[in-house]
Amino acid sequence: MDLRPTITGGKLKALLETRDGDIQTLIDGFNELAYSIMTETNSIHRIGYGLDGETNRNFFTYYQSGDPNSPYKECIANMSLEDFITRDLTTIACAGGSFINETDRLPTFNGVGDGSNAILIAQLKQTCFFNDGKSTFNDYYNEIVTALAAKSQKMENELTYSTNIMTQLESQRSAQAGVSLDEELSNLIKFQHAYNAAAKCVTTIDEMLDKIINGMI
Repeated sequence: MDLRPTITGGKLKALLETRDGDIQTLIDGFNELAYSIMTETNSIHRIGYGLDGETNRNFFTYYQSGDPNSPYKECIANMSLEDFITRDLTTIACAGGSFINETDRLPTFNGVGDGSNAILIAQLKQTCFFNDGKSTFNDYYNEIVTALAAKSQKMENELTYSTNIMTQLESQRSAQAGVSLDEELSNLIKFQHAYNAAAKCVTTIDEMLDKIINGMI
């Protein structure tokens, strides 16, 4: 049994929709961006060589969310470099090339220090991976931020519009009610004088009756 209250409107409802809707969509977009950066960088890094002659190693630590419905979940929070890279920068596979003779006891490879693989990694910035091959990493990032900014501006405009409508309705209601403090004060004074006059009249009649009744005895 779900004992949580059902919120159908008001400011709290808007805050919940923002948290679970717009903000979560933004987080999902950034997680997908991080996942793509990690995956594409690793795929190129594995084909290159470090100064130690080693290859087929990732640049970023491999990450898998464990949730088949959300493969990018918490990707940013788990984005990190491989430990061997943080310990020794010469293991970064900047060089391209291939083994000269894999049967050697100490295999050597061509392409030492040529930086060709580093160039391939850098060129990922200009490669289109999103929106069916139409958007780069930067384009996708800008789309996320722009969409959020546009929606925020739209909400601010709607708030301003609604506030102006409420102000106009309040003015129309006051005009229809026709309430004037000066007029009401004048009526109050008039009614007070009428009440005092009526009270004086009743007092005079009471005194006359008392005089007649008591004078006849």
